[in-house]
Amino acid sequence: MRKTKIIATAGPSFSSTEVLRKGIEKGVDVIRINFAHGSYEQYTEIIKFIKQEAHSTSVCLLGDIAGPKLRALLHPLRQEIELTKNGVVCVSCDMSFPDDKYIYINYRDIVNDVKIGDRILLDDGKIILKVVSKKGKDRLEAEVLQGGTVKNRKGINLPDSHIKLSPLTEKDLQDIDFAIENGVNWLALSFVQTKEDILQLKRYLGKNLEKVKIIAKIERPLALEYINEIIKEVDGIMIARGDLGVEIEMKRLPVIQRNLIDIARKYHKVSIVATQVMESMIDSLSPKRPEVTDVYTAVIEGADAIMLSNETSVGKHPIETISTLEEIIRETEKLNEIYYRTGGNLYFETISDRICYAAVEMARVSSAKAIITMTYTGRSAFIISSFRPLADIFAFTPNIHVIDALNMLWGVRAFFYDKFISTDHTIKDIKTFLLKNGYVSENDIVVNVASMPIHRAGPANMIKVSYVYED
Repeated sequence: MRKTKIIATAGPSFSSTEVLRKGIEKGVDVIRINFAHGSYEQYTEIIKFIKQEAHSTSVCLLGDIAGPKLRALLHPLRQEIELTKNGVVCVSCDMSFPDDKYIYINYRDIVNDVKIGDRILLDDGKIILKVVSKKGKDRLEAEVLQGGTVKNRKGINLPDSHIKLSPLTEKDLQDIDFAIENGVNWLALSFVQTKEDILQLKRYLGKNLEKVKIIAKIERPLALEYINEIIKEVDGIMIARGDLGVEIEMKRLPVIQRNLIDIARKYHKVSIVATQVMESMIDSLSPKRPEVTDVYTAVIEGADAIMLSNETSVGKHPIETISTLEEIIRETEKLNEIYYRTGGNLYFETISDRICYAAVEMARVSSAKAIITMTYTGRSAFIISSFRPLADIFAFTPNIHVIDALNMLWGVRAFFYDKFISTDHTIKDIKTFLLKNGYVSENDIVVNVASMPIHRAGPANMIKVSYVYED
């Protein structure tokens, strides 16, 4: 089995039944629905198809919540404003001011939250301003450090400021309700800064929290400062290199990516590498060489999943892009250094966590073909996956809210199972299932992780090593 998962973003180029099916056949594990684009009618058709296909494949759904996007707004009478280096421009949330050399922003508290000396970046950092003074409660005066043409509704980044906007807009709340109602497995929250942003989402989800896993999108410098607090509140992180690459020095991005992947593995959480993975394949049938190396690096560093965005949503060659990414991942996964990362600063919360770690070590020393875990919450699958065993990981669960979600995890394939007669019967039954479906072969060694008594669905407290035999 390929270990590193592939996420493909739905969109105009990747939404029809035929194209989605081809994408899944070529290796897509997760379909991303970007709530910043598209309609509920379009999402519903995609979800309906994926839910039907999920009976025979390992595909889950990731809903990407747009969050509050800051934008530069121009006076209705202006199409653009030209800013020259060393010039001065006013920034305001009040559009009643004169429009000459004014940039407006859809953020009422900008004067309070931005400090003198803070940078304001426009259009993905192409234009850079520095705040030099505050003019009353409604205006900032900024020096132009790097000029250019400002057009209406271009994005704004405030990398030096702590933005006190709620992470959830009214539209986001509607999108979350839609996602829960339609069985979306993962929710990615944009522009996370501190753990309070995650807690706000959890409070809104309430009882629905058990139905969905949460991803924190890391795209602001403040999130890097609080990453250890954030990661304990989520099920995974997305390294959103687009906005993050704008708000930090570009030279820091590769090191930050590696550190975030390591931190996610330490806490047994999912890590996703995203943005411009194979950007050239939006138009081309082949990737550029640095893009191939970028994918190789993400796999070597141990990312759970690699995400395609515009490459599939609006690209000309979504299927070819998926196929190429899959081939690069498979070639990279031939390297032994990827596997059995059981050293270093290990983080355990419970005895069950240690049982899972021991199972991975036993799989290593016995050259086991598979590690099989029985799980209700999915935690044992997260723990086992985080140690990156060479053995395939199979998770069996009676929890319908967990089964599809687990297919986001590195090396994991999940199945529904609810026949808990006894521990020995369950282990034998599952081995027979895996053998008949070609996941293991006769005389393979497998390691089972389960709880005893098995019908209580408690935390893992048992390991069993055995051979696979055909009855």
